[in-house]
Amino acid sequence: MSKLLFEETQVFRQKALWILLTLITGGSIVLFGIALFNQVITNEQFGDKPMSDGALFVGFILVIGFAIFLSWFFYSIKLETKIEDTNIKYKFWPFIRDYKTIPVQSIYSIEVEKYRPIMEYGGWGYRFSMKGRGLCLNVSKNKGLRIKMKDGFELLLGTQKSEELAVVVESLKKNMI
Repeated sequence: MSKLLFEETQVFRQKALWILLTLITGGSIVLFGIALFNQVITNEQFGDKPMSDGALFVGFILVIGFAIFLSWFFYSIKLETKIEDTNIKYKFWPFIRDYKTIPVQSIYSIEVEKYRPIMEYGGWGYRFSMKGRGLCLNVSKNKGLRIKMKDGFELLLGTQKSEELAVVVESLKKNMI
């Protein structure tokens, strides 16, 4: 049985993301609400080519549904990393629903390092490198665990616990030799 050395769960909870999400979804709801009010309650056309009242109502309900779905989706995204003495496990719900396992024997090199999320991967989330550096799964900030496999696959797992992870990685490297 493997011994758990490190565990981390990360979620999207950045204020800027939630402000932007609220502005976009809230703005859409307000716009449809104003259009619905003007057209149905005050009997004024909304725009040069107004939608029918029924279509406007359906659009309003769809916008509310989409806003709820989008908020739930971002709220539920979760990156989980577990490092055991014999393997590394990760999942990035809802994109990767079950843990993927990397046996320590298949690792060529492993480092905790600072990286440039926007320049190297185009941002945060489930990303592929624009510079041929493989897959990146991250939630925020700019530190991560870079794993290069013997088969050439490269993976970067973002972390908020870089100091703790660095200690674990150094002990893991000793077991790899």
